[in-house]
Amino acid sequence: MGNCLSNIFIQRGMDLILRFLQIRQSTQTTNLSHSPNPDGPVDDLQDDIRAEGTQRVRIEVPRQELTETLLQEYLELERMAKRLERKQVLSNWEAKSHLADEAMRKLVQLEANHKELKKQTEKARADLEHLEQPAIRAHLRQQGTHQSRHEKAKELVESAIIKEDNSFKELAAIKAEYSRAQLVANRHREKCEKLENAHQRQEEILCRVRFPYATEEEIQSMELAIQNAFNDLQSNVALKRTGRPVWEIPVNVHIIQVMTICQGMQDKLNSLISWFDKVINQTIIRDLDKANSNVEKLWTQTRELRIELLRKLVHEKLGRELEAKELEVEEMDKEDEEDDTFEDKEIGNEERDLNEVEVNNEEEEEVNLEEDVKNEERELEEEEELREEGKSRNEDEEGGNDEEGLKNDQRGLNEEKEDFKTDKADNAHNKSRKVIIPHYQADSTSDSPTSFSSHNLYEDENRKDDDVKRRIRQFEQIRHWKRNEPTHELERKNTLQEKLRIRRYHLERRHNEARKLAEQFRQQWKIAIGYSSFDA
Repeated sequence: MGNCLSNIFIQRGMDLILRFLQIRQSTQTTNLSHSPNPDGPVDDLQDDIRAEGTQRVRIEVPRQELTETLLQEYLELERMAKRLERKQVLSNWEAKSHLADEAMRKLVQLEANHKELKKQTEKARADLEHLEQPAIRAHLRQQGTHQSRHEKAKELVESAIIKEDNSFKELAAIKAEYSRAQLVANRHREKCEKLENAHQRQEEILCRVRFPYATEEEIQSMELAIQNAFNDLQSNVALKRTGRPVWEIPVNVHIIQVMTICQGMQDKLNSLISWFDKVINQTIIRDLDKANSNVEKLWTQTRELRIELLRKLVHEKLGRELEAKELEVEEMDKEDEEDDTFEDKEIGNEERDLNEVEVNNEEEEEVNLEEDVKNEERELEEEEELREEGKSRNEDEEGGNDEEGLKNDQRGLNEEKEDFKTDKADNAHNKSRKVIIPHYQADSTSDSPTSFSSHNLYEDENRKDDDVKRRIRQFEQIRHWKRNEPTHELERKNTLQEKLRIRRYHLERRHNEARKLAEQFRQQWKIAIGYSSFDA
């Protein structure tokens, strides 16, 4: 029973201690651990407190004498503070920070939307490639639905690409907007920090302000109260008063004494916490609310009073009057002009950077395309050179053969003409001899040497003339092709880009098909391995 009560009181005391520590986070706390040493706790912090005493070290702020340099520094700070307050840097910083946050939220949404559109584009392309497979195409053509489905899939791919491009442009624009808003907000934050530093420096020049509470004496009294609240629990003073060692005291008496000590500690902590609550709630919070309500009203009056006191001090210490122009703020200086045009400059710089990036990307694409076209031209030229070498070799052989053939043909033609003349003379001689052909041989093919010779001569002459004309036409075509080949070069170059795109498309499709086949093979291989392991 006694142990339970002591545990209850100790738990309540620890709860009060934790509450006290939450209220006083910045105050140095003491070690509450119990020590087995009957003479007292072994605590380095407590030893340091006993060695140094309870006197707090007072930090004296050195006061500076008023000089011309110090005066000019204070006036410069005053002008800077007025200029920044006139520009309402705090409200501007809040507004620009809000714009930056909104841009960040839009940026996150657009990034998620762009990823989703990218997935949709990939899916549409995969569907189109699936329809372009030979087996699927043949099956759909048998059903008569290939054309409609292919056109629909192509339209889906085009619309998905357009949506993705628009989303990418919006994403780039919102990124530029966010970076610009963040940069402007950081610029206004720097101005706020400059204003805060100016006020702090003014306070350092004017020394510190003495508050009506939380003085050095009150802080010292509070630390003594906190330290004395735990002395009985840590040093076993109440147990030593019995005059007997701790181990000789009966258990029930020991429990009662511990309960008494814990009850006293609880009363002290309750009174200490109530005092803290009273000071914080009834004094500090009330004064803070009043100060917040009057700070805007009294700020201008305080500044005017400070300037008036400064005039008197300058007259007393420096022997001169503080002129009004020294306190005037220039209407517009170089820094203000830069601040006013800062956002416009950033917008212009951002637009110029975006244009440069777009131009550079276009130039890179053009350079890459030109390199691809040059490579394609080089390959085609090599093929043309090989083809021309083969043609020239064949043409040389054919040309020599054709020239010899022409000469032989011309020689043969002359000989045949002479033979024709001879045969014609023979025919005339035969007619003069009145050779009579029987009637049964009139409709039949003549096998006589005279008729056979004239017929073959006529056919051979026509055949050779046609052969000569054909060869002449071939030579003319070759000559015309060689002369007019540069005229077809421009048309050939214009088609290289389209050929290159078609080749890329086929290569990508083959790559995707190979990847799908590899994935299918991998899955089948896994299934086969699983079956084999199952059978084993």
